[in-house]
Amino acid sequence: MPLYLTSPDKAAAALGEPLKREGFLNATPGVGVGIGVGGVYPWGGVAVRYPMYLTPPQLLATMVFIYDDATIYFDQDTMFGSAFITSMSIYSSKYTLYYGNKTLQVGQAYEALRDVFPAEYEKNLKKLAKKELFDVKVRVTAGEGDLRQKGYITFVVEKGMIVAIGVVLR
Repeated sequence: MPLYLTSPDKAAAALGEPLKREGFLNATPGVGVGIGVGGVYPWGGVAVRYPMYLTPPQLLATMVFIYDDATIYFDQDTMFGSAFITSMSIYSSKYTLYYGNKTLQVGQAYEALRDVFPAEYEKNLKKLAKKELFDVKVRVTAGEGDLRQKGYITFVVEKGMIVAIGVVLR
């Protein structure tokens, strides 16, 4: 499943129905009325309106899919617009992260990053010798023009093994 511009229905079709869904999409605006107050001044009347909501707006436009070993967040940019993945966290080797024609999985050794992200591998090599637990953050982009998304991939490394992968797109 591509992470770039993937909607909730495409994710559910590819990964199966999640164990739990939280939040909702297509949030609704509240229904409001205004109370007018008029004043008389030498140069004319002034009206001031105070909005009151009969039904409160539902501002949350986020959905979360929770699987036993992954979590996916979907956000909408505009009201009643399309929702796409904004982040995904992977905690098992059940899911493979494809970057170009290279693959990475939870459970692989830190050295697997050398083939996919050689600069970040070299930059964080010192951490491998000094720390048991550290993260490697890689900036990424996808798409072009108005559909271009920037983001980053975070690899959590513990005792020389990749134990979690997080992808965030904006």
